Amino acid sequence: ALVDAATLSKSPEQREERLQKAEDHLIALRRAERYGKTLRISEVLEKTLTDVSGQIEAQAEQAVVDMIDTPKGERDIEQAKEVLYTSVRMLELAAGSQRADALRKRGLTSLNDLTDPDQAKPSATDGLEPIKGLL
Repeated sequence: ALVDAATLSKSPEQREERLQKAEDHLIALRRAERYGKTLRISEVLEKTLTDVSGQIEAQAEQAVVDMIDTPKGERDIEQAKEVLYTSVRMLELAAGSQRADALRKRGLTSLNDLTDPDQAKPSATDGLEPIKGLL
């Protein structure tokens, strides 16, 4: 897993190092796409990026689901947001900014509803579906 509770519980230096390595790997995969056809590995690269993108989204969504299923304190909400934002960054590298922005909006909509479910908040995420199955 690229971003998870175990990663977040590490020291800031360890966390930064792990996240930097993950970013470097994703950047390398994206760069390899340029040569994929020539090297006849484009299908493998595409499948790898698709799989990684799906794992990143699932992980971010699970962090939000876990937060909703067992609401905790403000610190836990901040940790869920950190997982979400880090996942958004990784997804941006793996699948592009549109997909990453959609994940960000779905996650924040769900977390905002968790922190203040009774207050209607008009926002840039209005009309977007929250993370599937949450609300």
